[in-house]
Amino acid sequence: MLTRIFLFIILFFSPSCYAWNAANHKIIAQIAYDNLTPKAKVKINQLGKKLDPYFQGDNSFIQMATWADQFRFQNMPRLSQWHYINIPFSTDKMPLPAIEENNIIAITQQSLQVLSSPITTTADKALFLMLLVHLVGDIHQPLHASTRISKKLPHGDYGGNLYPIKTRYARNLHSYWDRGLDFAKLKRQRPTLKQVKKIAQLLEHEYPKTYLAKQIEIQAPMAWAEESHAIAQNFAYTTPKNKRPSAHYVRKGRRIVKRQLTLAGYRLAYCLNKILDRT
Repeated sequence: MLTRIFLFIILFFSPSCYAWNAANHKIIAQIAYDNLTPKAKVKINQLGKKLDPYFQGDNSFIQMATWADQFRFQNMPRLSQWHYINIPFSTDKMPLPAIEENNIIAITQQSLQVLSSPITTTADKALFLMLLVHLVGDIHQPLHASTRISKKLPHGDYGGNLYPIKTRYARNLHSYWDRGLDFAKLKRQRPTLKQVKKIAQLLEHEYPKTYLAKQIEIQAPMAWAEESHAIAQNFAYTTPKNKRPSAHYVRKGRRIVKRQLTLAGYRLAYCLNKILDRT
């Protein structure tokens, strides 16, 4: 059962659908791990051991956050849809298409159900934990909850993938936000565990749980997606096409990124504590 589910899950990732880069996914996982209860942390560590030899050592929870980045198979569109939800909006009164049912919200809810169920196996719980850690992060990336509809692009711009901009390291809006507008200015996009811990601690200090308390308690994945969508529509898309984003846009965008990463980590910890403390 473990092998069959594992093979099914790893095959869904498509290179046309990137999420937060490895650094940002690990930062979210580290923030979540820092805020687990002792009981939840013990259970998380036990589930992580079930994933050997895929993830090794005491830091398996942090490592599993980037699992999807390591399997980049093409031509599997239904499975790649698990990384996002295309909530459409239009700036030229173009009719909006329906939201496809096969999306990140559906698989996130399924992951929560598997972890909460008293009848699912430990192996299944471990695999869906790995899935949940990644996807909670994805939902908080604004361009993973939006697509801009227009007369030129009636089917949408695929979360900003068809929205060209000019930066040193990203050619479109989606990639720019996947990299977090380079807020951490890391020389490597696969940072050391020490770097991840340091950045996580800085974000937790800048955005303490008390500051985000009301937002953390919102535990509906669709509500998270709607928040991300609002950020995309009201801010992310305000930088002009084919131009370099302004200094003001970069400063504000980086503040949003830092808040979204921190909020994702807190929310992930909150839902895991709620599930694992009672089982």
